[in-house]
Amino acid sequence: YSYDPFYVDAGMEWRLFGTYVEKSKLYLQPFYGMHIRTWQQFDWTVDRNFVLGCEISKLENTGRKVRVFLGYHHGLALMGQFSHQRSNYLSVNLTYGF
Repeated sequence: YSYDPFYVDAGMEWRLFGTYVEKSKLYLQPFYGMHIRTWQQFDWTVDRNFVLGCEISKLENTGRKVRVFLGYHHGLALMGQFSHQRSNYLSVNLTYGF
């Protein structure tokens, strides 16, 4: 078997000190996440992605959630034909889902 190209991919997320705000009847859950990967085909260049923000929901750990967070990327571009070029950016994100 040939395993070329080989890659290593790892990530984690921490959820810290969630709290229920009685006045707004919302549950707030701060979080921090990271995703790191490296690929043989790109000469083992390390890509790093970090997020820091807050998850807002009506119920703890269930139901629909709004996430407001900052994201930081340092490494290779994430877009198809440009994936061999380096990129570095900070983003502001708002997501809605489960």
